[in-house]
Amino acid sequence: MGVSILARVCAQASELETENPQVTTGPQTTTIAQLPPERMVDIFSYLSAEEAAMARLVCSSWRHILENQHGREAFTHSNALYNPARPEGASAIPDVEMAKTLAFHIKHGGFAPLEHVFISSTLYPQNTRLLNAADLEAHTDTLATWYTALFGKDPEDDHTLALVMSALPRILVQDKMSQETLTHLTSYVRKVGKNTRFVRFTGFETDQEKDVLGASPHTLVVRSDDLQAHKDTLTKLLATNVNHRVVLCLDSDAFVQNGTLSLSKENIPNNLRHLTLADPLGKVSAIGDNFLNDCEDLVSFGAKDLRRLEIIGYSALGGCRNLGSFDTRGFSSLKMLKWRFLANCTSLRSFDTLGFVEVERIGSECLSGCISLTSFDTRGFKKVQRIGADFLATCPNLAFINTVGLTNLESISWRFLVNCSSLASIDLGPLARVKEVAHPFLKDTNLSLDEQEKVQAFLKSVNYVNP
Repeated sequence: MGVSILARVCAQASELETENPQVTTGPQTTTIAQLPPERMVDIFSYLSAEEAAMARLVCSSWRHILENQHGREAFTHSNALYNPARPEGASAIPDVEMAKTLAFHIKHGGFAPLEHVFISSTLYPQNTRLLNAADLEAHTDTLATWYTALFGKDPEDDHTLALVMSALPRILVQDKMSQETLTHLTSYVRKVGKNTRFVRFTGFETDQEKDVLGASPHTLVVRSDDLQAHKDTLTKLLATNVNHRVVLCLDSDAFVQNGTLSLSKENIPNNLRHLTLADPLGKVSAIGDNFLNDCEDLVSFGAKDLRRLEIIGYSALGGCRNLGSFDTRGFSSLKMLKWRFLANCTSLRSFDTLGFVEVERIGSECLSGCISLTSFDTRGFKKVQRIGADFLATCPNLAFINTVGLTNLESISWRFLVNCSSLASIDLGPLARVKEVAHPFLKDTNLSLDEQEKVQAFLKSVNYVNP
Protein backbone atom coordinates (compact mmCIF):
# COMPACT_ATOMS: atom_id res chain seq x y z
CA MET A 1 0.00 0.00 0.00
CA GLY A 2 1.36 3.45 -0.89
CA VAL A 3 2.97 5.59 1.79
CA SER A 4 0.76 8.53 0.85
CA ILE A 5 -2.38 6.59 1.68
CA LEU A 6 -1.13 5.43 5.08
CA ALA A 7 0.14 8.89 5.90
CA ARG A 8 -3.16 10.50 5.02
CA VAL A 9 -5.24 7.94 6.90
CA CYS A 10 -2.99 8.01 9.98
CA ALA A 11 -3.04 11.81 10.02
CA GLN A 12 -6.83 11.85 9.88
CA ALA A 13 -6.99 9.18 12.59
CA SER A 14 -4.67 11.12 14.85
CA GLU A 15 -6.72 14.30 14.48
CA LEU A 16 -9.97 12.47 15.19
CA GLU A 17 -8.60 10.77 18.29
CA THR A 18 -7.23 14.07 19.56
CA GLU A 19 -10.70 15.55 19.25
CA ASN A 20 -12.27 12.48 20.90
CA PRO A 21 -9.80 11.25 23.55
CA GLN A 22 -10.55 7.92 25.20
CA VAL A 23 -10.06 7.24 28.91
CA THR A 24 -7.11 4.87 29.37
CA THR A 25 -5.25 3.42 32.33
CA GLY A 26 -1.82 3.32 30.67
CA PRO A 27 0.16 5.23 28.06
CA GLN A 28 -2.05 6.66 25.33
CA THR A 29 -1.31 5.57 21.77
CA THR A 30 -2.88 6.42 18.48
CA THR A 31 -4.08 3.33 16.60
CA ILE A 32 -6.47 3.20 13.70
CA ALA A 33 -8.00 0.01 15.09
CA GLN A 34 -9.43 1.97 18.03
CA LEU A 35 -11.52 4.20 15.81
CA PRO A 36 -15.23 3.42 15.45
CA PRO A 37 -16.45 2.40 11.96
CA GLU A 38 -18.21 5.72 11.32
CA ARG A 39 -14.89 7.56 11.81
CA MET A 40 -13.15 5.20 9.42
CA VAL A 41 -15.90 5.79 6.85
CA ASP A 42 -15.28 9.53 7.08
CA ILE A 43 -11.53 9.01 6.70
CA PHE A 44 -11.95 6.71 3.72
CA SER A 45 -14.14 9.28 2.02
CA TYR A 46 -11.01 11.39 1.45
CA LEU A 47 -9.28 8.65 -0.53
CA SER A 48 -9.21 8.74 -4.29
CA ALA A 49 -10.65 5.88 -6.30
CA GLU A 50 -7.27 4.18 -6.72
CA GLU A 51 -6.37 4.64 -3.05
CA ALA A 52 -9.69 3.16 -1.96
CA ALA A 53 -9.09 0.15 -4.18
CA MET A 54 -5.69 -0.41 -2.55
CA ALA A 55 -6.90 0.34 0.99
CA ARG A 56 -9.43 -2.44 0.60
CA LEU A 57 -6.56 -4.95 0.44
CA VAL A 58 -4.96 -3.96 3.76
CA CYS A 59 -7.15 -5.97 6.15
CA SER A 60 -10.57 -7.55 6.49
CA SER A 61 -11.98 -4.72 8.62
CA TRP A 62 -11.05 -2.08 6.03
CA ARG A 63 -12.42 -4.26 3.26
CA HIS A 64 -15.67 -4.67 5.18
CA ILE A 65 -16.08 -0.91 5.61
CA LEU A 66 -15.25 -0.07 2.00
CA GLU A 67 -17.41 -2.81 0.53
CA ASN A 68 -20.42 -2.85 2.83
CA GLN A 69 -20.91 0.65 4.19
CA HIS A 70 -24.36 1.91 3.10
CA GLY A 71 -25.07 -1.38 1.35
CA ARG A 72 -22.22 -1.17 -1.18
CA GLU A 73 -20.58 -4.39 -2.31
CA ALA A 74 -17.84 -2.69 -4.26
CA PHE A 75 -15.37 -4.58 -6.42
CA THR A 76 -17.31 -7.85 -6.23
CA HIS A 77 -17.73 -8.15 -9.98
CA SER A 78 -16.13 -4.95 -11.17
CA ASN A 79 -12.62 -4.04 -12.22
CA ALA A 80 -13.63 -0.39 -12.46
CA LEU A 81 -12.20 2.05 -9.98
CA TYR A 82 -14.35 3.00 -7.04
CA ASN A 83 -14.86 6.22 -5.12
CA PRO A 84 -16.69 5.20 -1.93
CA ALA A 85 -18.37 8.41 -0.86
CA ARG A 86 -17.76 11.43 -3.04
CA PRO A 87 -20.45 12.83 -5.32
CA GLU A 88 -19.95 15.28 -8.15
CA GLY A 89 -18.31 18.48 -6.96
CA ALA A 90 -16.91 16.92 -3.79
CA SER A 91 -14.51 14.31 -5.12
CA ALA A 92 -11.04 14.08 -3.67
CA ILE A 93 -9.78 13.76 -7.23
CA PRO A 94 -10.54 16.31 -9.97
CA ASP A 95 -13.30 15.60 -12.47
CA VAL A 96 -10.80 15.56 -15.32
CA GLU A 97 -8.67 13.00 -13.52
CA MET A 98 -11.68 10.75 -12.99
CA ALA A 99 -12.54 11.04 -16.66
CA LYS A 100 -8.98 10.15 -17.64
CA THR A 101 -9.02 7.17 -15.32
CA LEU A 102 -12.18 5.75 -16.82
CA ALA A 103 -10.97 6.55 -20.32
CA PHE A 104 -7.86 4.47 -19.57
CA HIS A 105 -10.04 1.51 -18.57
CA ILE A 106 -12.12 1.81 -21.71
CA LYS A 107 -9.10 2.20 -23.96
CA HIS A 108 -7.35 -0.86 -22.59
CA GLY A 109 -10.36 -2.98 -21.74
CA GLY A 110 -13.04 -1.81 -24.17
CA PHE A 111 -15.51 -1.20 -21.35
CA ALA A 112 -15.80 -0.37 -17.68
CA PRO A 113 -18.50 -1.97 -15.49
CA LEU A 114 -20.00 0.71 -13.25
CA GLU A 115 -22.23 -1.22 -10.89
CA HIS A 116 -20.25 -0.09 -7.89
CA VAL A 117 -18.91 3.22 -9.12
CA PHE A 118 -20.63 6.43 -8.09
CA ILE A 119 -20.23 8.80 -11.02
CA SER A 120 -22.54 11.34 -12.58
CA SER A 121 -23.18 11.56 -16.30
CA THR A 122 -21.14 14.77 -16.49
CA LEU A 123 -18.03 12.77 -15.60
CA TYR A 124 -18.30 10.24 -18.40
CA PRO A 125 -15.20 10.30 -20.58
CA GLN A 126 -15.71 11.73 -24.05
CA ASN A 127 -17.39 9.40 -26.53
CA THR A 128 -18.58 6.99 -23.85
CA ARG A 129 -22.00 6.23 -22.43
CA LEU A 130 -23.97 3.58 -20.56
CA LEU A 131 -24.93 0.40 -22.32
CA ASN A 132 -28.60 0.73 -23.30
CA ALA A 133 -31.51 -1.26 -24.67
CA ALA A 134 -30.76 -0.31 -28.27
CA ASP A 135 -27.28 -1.84 -27.96
CA LEU A 136 -28.71 -5.14 -26.78
CA GLU A 137 -31.49 -5.20 -29.35
CA ALA A 138 -28.94 -4.62 -32.11
CA HIS A 139 -26.91 -7.64 -31.04
CA THR A 140 -29.39 -10.43 -30.40
CA ASP A 141 -26.77 -13.21 -30.56
CA THR A 142 -24.71 -11.49 -27.89
CA LEU A 143 -27.85 -10.95 -25.83
CA ALA A 144 -28.66 -14.66 -25.91
CA THR A 145 -25.07 -15.47 -24.94
CA TRP A 146 -25.29 -13.12 -21.97
CA TYR A 147 -28.60 -14.60 -20.88
CA THR A 148 -27.09 -18.09 -20.88
CA ALA A 149 -24.01 -16.89 -18.99
CA LEU A 150 -26.13 -15.19 -16.32
CA PHE A 151 -28.88 -17.74 -15.79
CA GLY A 152 -27.24 -21.01 -16.84
CA LYS A 153 -29.74 -21.88 -19.58
CA ASP A 154 -30.78 -20.66 -23.00
CA PRO A 155 -33.55 -18.02 -23.23
CA GLU A 156 -37.03 -19.39 -23.75
CA ASP A 157 -39.07 -16.24 -24.42
CA ASP A 158 -38.94 -12.67 -25.64
CA HIS A 159 -38.22 -11.12 -22.24
CA THR A 160 -34.49 -11.67 -22.62
CA LEU A 161 -33.66 -7.98 -23.02
CA ALA A 162 -35.22 -6.76 -19.78
CA LEU A 163 -33.95 -9.67 -17.71
CA VAL A 164 -30.37 -9.29 -18.92
CA MET A 165 -30.41 -5.55 -18.22
CA SER A 166 -31.85 -6.18 -14.75
CA ALA A 167 -29.12 -8.65 -13.86
CA LEU A 168 -26.16 -6.98 -15.55
CA PRO A 169 -24.13 -4.34 -13.75
CA ARG A 170 -24.22 -0.92 -15.39
CA ILE A 171 -21.56 -0.78 -18.07
CA LEU A 172 -19.88 2.17 -19.76
CA VAL A 173 -19.12 1.65 -23.45
CA GLN A 174 -17.74 3.56 -26.38
CA ASP A 175 -20.16 5.37 -28.68
CA LYS A 176 -19.65 2.76 -31.38
CA MET A 177 -19.65 -0.76 -30.03
CA SER A 178 -17.05 -2.66 -32.03
CA GLN A 179 -16.91 -6.43 -32.15
CA GLU A 180 -13.84 -6.19 -29.93
CA THR A 181 -15.85 -4.31 -27.30
CA LEU A 182 -18.65 -6.87 -27.49
CA THR A 183 -16.09 -9.63 -27.01
CA HIS A 184 -14.75 -7.90 -23.89
CA LEU A 185 -18.28 -7.46 -22.57
CA THR A 186 -19.14 -11.09 -23.25
CA SER A 187 -16.08 -12.22 -21.33
CA TYR A 188 -17.05 -9.96 -18.44
CA VAL A 189 -20.66 -11.15 -18.35
CA ARG A 190 -19.54 -14.76 -18.29
CA LYS A 191 -17.36 -13.95 -15.30
CA VAL A 192 -20.29 -12.29 -13.52
CA GLY A 193 -22.51 -15.27 -14.26
CA LYS A 194 -19.88 -17.68 -12.97
CA ASN A 195 -19.23 -15.84 -9.72
CA THR A 196 -22.80 -14.80 -8.91
CA ARG A 197 -25.59 -17.27 -8.41
CA PHE A 198 -28.19 -15.67 -10.65
CA VAL A 199 -31.49 -17.50 -11.10
CA ARG A 200 -34.44 -16.42 -13.18
CA PHE A 201 -37.25 -17.40 -10.85
CA THR A 202 -40.36 -18.87 -12.48
CA GLY A 203 -41.33 -21.34 -9.79
CA PHE A 204 -39.79 -24.76 -9.19
CA GLU A 205 -39.42 -27.06 -12.17
CA THR A 206 -37.86 -29.96 -10.21
CA ASP A 207 -37.34 -30.99 -6.60
CA GLN A 208 -33.61 -30.89 -7.25
CA GLU A 209 -33.82 -27.22 -8.25
CA LYS A 210 -35.77 -26.54 -5.07
CA ASP A 211 -33.11 -28.25 -2.96
CA VAL A 212 -30.26 -26.34 -4.65
CA LEU A 213 -31.95 -22.97 -4.16
CA GLY A 214 -32.72 -23.76 -0.56
CA ALA A 215 -29.16 -24.79 0.26
CA SER A 216 -27.38 -21.50 -0.47
CA PRO A 217 -28.22 -17.84 -1.13
CA HIS A 218 -28.89 -16.81 -4.74
CA THR A 219 -29.85 -13.64 -6.56
CA LEU A 220 -33.35 -14.31 -7.87
CA VAL A 221 -34.30 -12.21 -10.91
CA VAL A 222 -38.11 -12.09 -10.95
CA ARG A 223 -40.39 -10.51 -13.55
CA SER A 224 -43.44 -8.61 -12.29
CA ASP A 225 -45.80 -11.16 -13.84
CA ASP A 226 -43.86 -14.06 -12.31
CA LEU A 227 -44.01 -12.42 -8.88
CA GLN A 228 -47.79 -12.34 -9.17
CA ALA A 229 -48.03 -15.91 -10.46
CA HIS A 230 -45.52 -17.51 -8.09
CA LYS A 231 -45.67 -15.40 -4.96
CA ASP A 232 -46.63 -18.33 -2.70
CA THR A 233 -43.85 -20.50 -4.11
CA LEU A 234 -41.35 -17.69 -3.66
CA THR A 235 -42.53 -17.26 -0.07
CA LYS A 236 -41.75 -20.91 0.67
CA LEU A 237 -38.33 -20.63 -0.96
CA LEU A 238 -37.38 -17.53 1.02
CA ALA A 239 -38.38 -19.34 4.19
CA THR A 240 -35.66 -21.94 3.49
CA ASN A 241 -32.91 -19.34 3.09
CA VAL A 242 -33.35 -15.81 4.38
CA ASN A 243 -30.30 -14.51 2.50
CA HIS A 244 -31.74 -14.83 -1.00
CA ARG A 245 -31.73 -11.48 -2.80
CA VAL A 246 -34.60 -10.61 -5.14
CA VAL A 247 -34.19 -8.35 -8.16
CA LEU A 248 -37.69 -7.37 -9.30
CA CYS A 249 -37.71 -6.63 -13.03
CA LEU A 250 -40.50 -4.13 -13.76
CA ASP A 251 -40.86 -5.10 -17.43
CA SER A 252 -44.67 -5.22 -17.56
CA ASP A 253 -47.64 -3.18 -16.35
CA ALA A 254 -48.37 -5.56 -13.49
CA PHE A 255 -47.61 -2.98 -10.79
CA VAL A 256 -47.25 0.14 -12.95
CA GLN A 257 -50.15 2.36 -14.07
CA ASN A 258 -49.59 5.65 -15.90
CA GLY A 259 -45.96 5.54 -14.89
CA THR A 260 -46.66 5.13 -11.15
CA LEU A 261 -45.33 2.08 -9.36
CA SER A 262 -47.62 0.73 -6.63
CA LEU A 263 -46.31 -2.10 -4.49
CA SER A 264 -47.69 -3.00 -1.08
CA LYS A 265 -46.66 -5.54 1.55
CA GLU A 266 -49.45 -7.78 0.27
CA ASN A 267 -47.76 -7.93 -3.15
CA ILE A 268 -44.49 -9.40 -1.90
CA PRO A 269 -43.59 -12.48 0.16
CA ASN A 270 -43.87 -11.91 3.91
CA ASN A 271 -40.27 -12.99 4.50
CA LEU A 272 -38.59 -11.06 1.70
CA ARG A 273 -35.53 -9.44 3.26
CA HIS A 274 -33.41 -8.14 0.37
CA LEU A 275 -35.09 -6.34 -2.54
CA THR A 276 -33.72 -4.45 -5.54
CA LEU A 277 -35.99 -2.79 -8.12
CA ALA A 278 -34.91 -2.79 -11.76
CA ASP A 279 -36.58 -0.68 -14.44
CA PRO A 280 -34.69 -1.65 -17.62
CA LEU A 281 -37.38 -0.36 -20.01
CA GLY A 282 -37.97 2.98 -18.25
CA LYS A 283 -41.60 2.43 -17.24
CA VAL A 284 -41.56 4.12 -13.82
CA SER A 285 -41.73 7.90 -13.37
CA ALA A 286 -43.19 7.91 -9.83
CA ILE A 287 -43.42 5.64 -6.80
CA GLY A 288 -46.90 5.73 -5.29
CA ASP A 289 -48.06 6.52 -1.76
CA ASN A 290 -47.56 3.89 0.95
CA PHE A 291 -45.05 2.02 -1.21
CA LEU A 292 -43.99 -1.08 0.78
CA ASN A 293 -45.16 0.63 3.96
CA ASP A 294 -44.72 -1.42 7.17
CA CYS A 295 -42.81 -4.24 5.46
CA GLU A 296 -41.14 -5.30 8.68
CA ASP A 297 -39.21 -8.22 7.13
CA LEU A 298 -37.36 -5.98 4.68
CA VAL A 299 -33.68 -5.61 5.64
CA SER A 300 -32.13 -3.98 2.55
CA PHE A 301 -33.54 -2.03 -0.39
CA GLY A 302 -32.05 -0.61 -3.55
CA ALA A 303 -32.72 0.14 -7.20
CA LYS A 304 -31.04 -0.28 -10.57
CA ASP A 305 -31.46 2.38 -13.20
CA LEU A 306 -34.79 3.97 -12.26
CA ARG A 307 -33.79 6.56 -14.83
CA ARG A 308 -37.26 8.16 -15.23
CA LEU A 309 -38.24 8.22 -11.55
CA GLU A 310 -38.85 11.77 -10.30
CA ILE A 311 -41.17 11.43 -7.28
CA ILE A 312 -41.35 9.07 -4.30
CA GLY A 313 -44.79 9.24 -2.69
CA TYR A 314 -46.13 9.62 0.82
CA SER A 315 -44.92 7.16 3.47
CA ALA A 316 -42.81 5.13 1.05
CA LEU A 317 -40.91 2.47 3.01
CA GLY A 318 -42.15 4.03 6.23
CA GLY A 319 -42.40 1.74 9.24
CA CYS A 320 -39.94 -0.83 7.84
CA ARG A 321 -38.58 -1.49 11.30
CA ASN A 322 -35.85 -3.93 10.26
CA LEU A 323 -34.60 -1.97 7.27
CA GLY A 324 -30.89 -1.43 7.90
CA SER A 325 -29.65 -0.55 4.41
CA PHE A 326 -31.00 1.75 1.70
CA ASP A 327 -28.87 2.06 -1.45
CA THR A 328 -29.49 5.41 -3.16
CA ARG A 329 -27.40 4.83 -6.29
CA GLY A 330 -30.28 3.92 -8.61
CA PHE A 331 -32.22 7.17 -8.07
CA SER A 332 -30.23 9.59 -10.21
CA SER A 333 -33.29 11.39 -11.67
CA LEU A 334 -35.31 11.67 -8.44
CA LYS A 335 -36.49 15.24 -7.73
CA MET A 336 -38.91 15.06 -4.80
CA LEU A 337 -39.44 13.01 -1.64
CA LYS A 338 -42.93 13.31 -0.20
CA TRP A 339 -43.96 12.97 3.45
CA ARG A 340 -42.67 10.29 5.79
CA PHE A 341 -40.09 8.76 3.49
CA LEU A 342 -38.25 6.13 5.58
CA ALA A 343 -40.03 7.35 8.72
CA ASN A 344 -39.81 5.07 11.77
CA CYS A 345 -37.25 2.75 10.18
CA THR A 346 -35.89 1.96 13.61
CA SER A 347 -33.00 -0.28 12.48
CA LEU A 348 -31.50 2.18 9.97
CA ARG A 349 -28.04 3.09 11.32
CA SER A 350 -26.55 5.28 8.59
CA PHE A 351 -27.71 6.99 5.44
CA ASP A 352 -25.95 8.72 2.59
CA THR A 353 -27.60 10.71 -0.15
CA LEU A 354 -25.12 10.16 -2.95
CA GLY A 355 -27.72 8.87 -5.41
CA PHE A 356 -30.11 11.77 -4.75
CA VAL A 357 -28.19 14.32 -6.82
CA GLU A 358 -31.32 15.77 -8.49
CA VAL A 359 -33.57 15.99 -5.41
CA GLU A 360 -34.94 19.53 -4.90
CA ARG A 361 -37.66 19.13 -2.24
CA ILE A 362 -37.97 16.96 0.86
CA GLY A 363 -41.39 16.55 2.47
CA SER A 364 -42.37 16.47 6.12
CA GLU A 365 -41.31 13.76 8.56
CA CYS A 366 -38.74 12.21 6.24
CA LEU A 367 -36.39 9.95 8.23
CA SER A 368 -38.09 10.91 11.47
CA GLY A 369 -38.19 8.40 14.28
CA CYS A 370 -35.13 6.49 13.02
CA ILE A 371 -33.96 5.79 16.54
CA SER A 372 -30.87 3.76 15.55
CA LEU A 373 -29.55 6.31 13.06
CA THR A 374 -26.08 7.45 14.07
CA SER A 375 -24.87 9.41 11.03
CA PHE A 376 -26.34 11.26 8.06
CA ASP A 377 -24.46 12.46 4.99
CA THR A 378 -26.00 15.24 2.87
CA ARG A 379 -23.38 15.34 0.13
CA GLY A 380 -25.87 14.23 -2.53
CA PHE A 381 -28.32 17.03 -1.64
CA LYS A 382 -26.63 19.71 -3.75
CA LYS A 383 -29.94 20.75 -5.38
CA VAL A 384 -32.21 20.57 -2.32
CA GLN A 385 -33.95 23.93 -1.79
CA ARG A 386 -36.60 23.09 0.79
CA ILE A 387 -36.76 20.68 3.73
CA GLY A 388 -40.14 19.93 5.27
CA ALA A 389 -41.18 19.66 8.92
CA ASP A 390 -39.74 17.05 11.31
CA PHE A 391 -36.79 16.21 9.11
CA LEU A 392 -34.60 13.78 11.11
CA ALA A 393 -36.70 14.52 14.19
CA THR A 394 -36.52 12.16 17.17
CA CYS A 395 -33.35 10.37 16.17
CA PRO A 396 -31.82 10.09 19.67
CA ASN A 397 -28.64 8.31 18.53
CA LEU A 398 -27.80 10.69 15.68
CA ALA A 399 -24.32 11.90 16.63
CA PHE A 400 -23.06 13.21 13.29
CA ILE A 401 -24.60 15.03 10.34
CA ASN A 402 -22.50 16.20 7.42
CA THR A 403 -24.17 19.37 6.10
CA VAL A 404 -21.79 20.10 3.22
CA GLY A 405 -24.38 19.16 0.60
CA LEU A 406 -26.97 21.72 1.72
CA THR A 407 -25.42 24.66 -0.12
CA ASN A 408 -28.62 25.45 -2.09
CA LEU A 409 -31.03 25.02 0.80
CA GLU A 410 -33.34 28.07 1.15
CA SER A 411 -36.09 27.01 3.56
CA ILE A 412 -36.28 24.77 6.66
CA SER A 413 -39.66 23.90 8.17
CA TRP A 414 -40.41 23.41 11.84
CA ARG A 415 -38.85 20.79 14.13
CA PHE A 416 -35.65 20.38 12.14
CA LEU A 417 -33.39 17.90 13.98
CA VAL A 418 -35.35 18.18 17.23
CA ASN A 419 -35.04 15.51 19.92
CA CYS A 420 -31.69 14.37 18.60
CA SER A 421 -30.14 14.12 22.05
CA SER A 422 -26.77 12.73 20.89
CA LEU A 423 -26.05 15.53 18.41
CA ALA A 424 -23.24 17.60 19.95
CA SER A 425 -22.21 19.74 16.98
CA ILE A 426 -23.37 20.87 13.56
CA ASP A 427 -21.67 22.93 10.87
CA LEU A 428 -24.07 25.71 9.82
CA GLY A 429 -21.60 27.21 7.35
CA PRO A 430 -22.99 25.39 4.27
CA LEU A 431 -26.48 26.80 5.05
CA ALA A 432 -25.49 30.26 3.81
CA ARG A 433 -28.43 30.49 1.37
CA VAL A 434 -31.11 29.66 3.94
CA LYS A 435 -33.59 32.54 4.18
CA GLU A 436 -36.27 31.13 6.47
CA VAL A 437 -36.25 28.73 9.40
CA ALA A 438 -39.30 27.62 11.40
CA HIS A 439 -39.41 27.12 15.17
CA PRO A 440 -38.19 25.00 16.90
CA PHE A 441 -34.76 24.48 15.40
CA LEU A 442 -32.27 21.98 16.86
CA LYS A 443 -34.26 21.74 20.10
CA ASP A 444 -33.33 19.13 22.72
CA THR A 445 -29.95 18.33 21.23
CA ASN A 446 -26.65 18.05 23.10
CA LEU A 447 -24.99 21.12 21.60
CA SER A 448 -22.25 22.79 23.61
CA LEU A 449 -22.60 26.41 24.73
CA ASP A 450 -20.35 27.51 21.87
CA GLU A 451 -22.45 25.56 19.39
CA GLN A 452 -25.66 27.02 20.83
CA GLU A 453 -24.27 30.54 20.39
CA LYS A 454 -23.50 29.76 16.74
CA VAL A 455 -27.06 28.52 16.28
CA GLN A 456 -28.48 31.72 17.78
CA ALA A 457 -26.27 33.84 15.51
CA PHE A 458 -27.46 31.84 12.54
CA LEU A 459 -31.11 32.30 13.48
CA LYS A 460 -30.60 36.07 13.75
CA SER A 461 -29.35 36.10 10.17
CA VAL A 462 -32.51 34.46 8.77
CA ASN A 463 -36.26 34.93 9.06
CA TYR A 464 -36.96 32.79 12.13
CA VAL A 465 -40.68 31.96 12.09
CA ASN A 466 -42.39 31.04 15.34
CA PRO A 467 -45.85 29.64 14.42
